[in-house]
Amino acid sequence: KHAEKHPRLAVSTAHSDKIVKILRAFGSALDAINQLRNRRSMAHANDQLVDEADAMLVVNAARTILRYFADRLK
Repeated sequence: KHAEKHPRLAVSTAHSDKIVKILRAFGSALDAINQLRNRRSMAHANDQLVDEADAMLVVNAARTILRYFADRLK
């Protein structure tokens, strides 16, 4: 709801409902990324780490999300 208040984050296109759906899914992805960071990375002491392919998925997902917001907030 906070994003809806920022004018540069407002989505006002013919396909805005799809963009909002994607952004909500990104919210779920960020939650999963945070859990992996806390439980399966070197950010904290962990016995098990994610493998390289999964780590690249996490990194690329986070980069995509951050790039979207950087572009919207220019």
